[in-house]
Formats: sequence, C-alpha cells, structure tokens
Amino acid sequence: KISSIKGGKFIKATDFNKVNAGDSKDIFTKLRKDMGGKATGNFQNSFVKEVNLGSNGGYAVLLEKNKPVTVTYTGLNASYLGRKITKAEFVYELQSSP
Repeated sequence: KISSIKGGKFIKATDFNKVNAGDSKDIFTKLRKDMGGKATGNFQNSFVKEVNLGSNGGYAVLLEKNKPVTVTYTGLNASYLGRKITKAEFVYELQSSP
C-alpha cells in the first residue's frame, strides 16, 4: 500500500477522469495534454479509479524533469535474505522525455 508520496504534482481523480467530446480516454493521451493547471491536487485527493488503470485504481502523478518524487510503501509482507521487509521507499526522477 502506498502510504505517502512527496514531490511532484498530482492530478485529482475528478479532473483526470473528465473526457470532453472528441478526446481520447487513453491514459497516455490524457497525460500528454496540458492539464490546464489541474495538476495541483495532493496525495489524499488524487486517487484515480479508472478502468485503464486497473480495477484497483491507482495514482496519477506528473513527474517534472530533475524533480524527484519519493514514494513510501508500507504494510509489505516480504523478505530478503531472511530479513523481513514491511516498508520500502523509492525515489523516482524523470531525467529526459521526448
């Protein structure tokens, strides 16, 4: 489970799921378009439940070049070399884009 996301800009589910006439529902098409300043939500209100993200939903975060986003996962039930893992933190950073 994602417990926190720091950095980046979030897209509110209500804004992300809006599709105007003639617009594509494809997630990549939506993310390529200018969000018109709508990518200002926070982690708590950015949950996206959309078929093309899977039935469990997901989060839409805009990565900006050279601005890292830290994601913390908790409630994990795993082990590595006999050591229990319950929490993991990953840092994602966009280094280039087309």
